[in-house]
Amino acid sequence: MENGLKLAPETGADEAVIPYFALLHDCCRWDEYEDPLHGPRAASYAKKHRRLIQLDDYQFYLLIRACAGHTHALPGCKASFNNTIATCWDADRLDIGRVGLVVDERYLFTRAAKNRVFDL
Repeated sequence: MENGLKLAPETGADEAVIPYFALLHDCCRWDEYEDPLHGPRAASYAKKHRRLIQLDDYQFYLLIRACAGHTHALPGCKASFNNTIATCWDADRLDIGRVGLVVDERYLFTRAAKNRVFDL
């Protein structure tokens, strides 16, 4: 969550969506390393619990897109042109060190995140 909230002022992302993404995007992970469908499962989980998520319909749509696509999205994909989705994905990728990987700026979507790589 911290990465996303730090990036949001620079990217213009919707700061209401970021905490929900941070909490939900990996909530249906079965394995820390190999689980390519955990994002879509997280999106389904969020849909099932929509009444608990205090976002308007458009914000909720962004949350669902961000959760569903966060694992396989690459810079240049259509969804990455939305600042909120791109910021969510970058926040997650900036945290990749938790599993022993190094952040690769080629897989980041925003200039703000690419600038932060050097601060890690």
